[in-house]
Amino acid sequence: MALHITATNPSSRTLYLLPGYWQLLATLNKPDKEGASYRIRANEALIDSSIAPAERLIEPLKVRSLATGKLFIDDTIKPGEKLERKIIVHIPSSYPTLDVDLLLPALSRPPQSRLFKGKRLVWGYATPATLFPRLCTGEGQNLKCANVDVTQLDAAIKAFDPRSTVFSRSIQVAL
Repeated sequence: MALHITATNPSSRTLYLLPGYWQLLATLNKPDKEGASYRIRANEALIDSSIAPAERLIEPLKVRSLATGKLFIDDTIKPGEKLERKIIVHIPSSYPTLDVDLLLPALSRPPQSRLFKGKRLVWGYATPATLFPRLCTGEGQNLKCANVDVTQLDAAIKAFDPRSTVFSRSIQVAL
């Protein structure tokens, strides 16, 4: 599978990019002949913050990340500029669909050491399908990281730059 990711800055200001990520998620499904748990899954789908659908005769077994990585190495995107990235990933044929998730936080002003108290933002996995933010100090073997709640991360970014935004997209792809 080829992923083609683009980011365009249509504004008149430079945007300062914080580390972002892309990931491919696959769900293994099993037939649910009676649709017995459909009501439960449908209610969860309508209440949960996820946009995953509930299907009557299919029961999702497990969501797993098949591939992931950083979005861009650039730390700015100038007015009118377009960043592009093409990624080739290998997907086992046993998966009928994939979710492609992207997340990219952006600031309207340059980040300073007081943002995250001088720590560096990275991403890590909490479960086989759930990415979470981490704040780190040091380099290489001396890297020390602490997990951060997404709400706290959002609050820290907004406190530093009220005009900041987090770009995110999620699409489903049939294979």
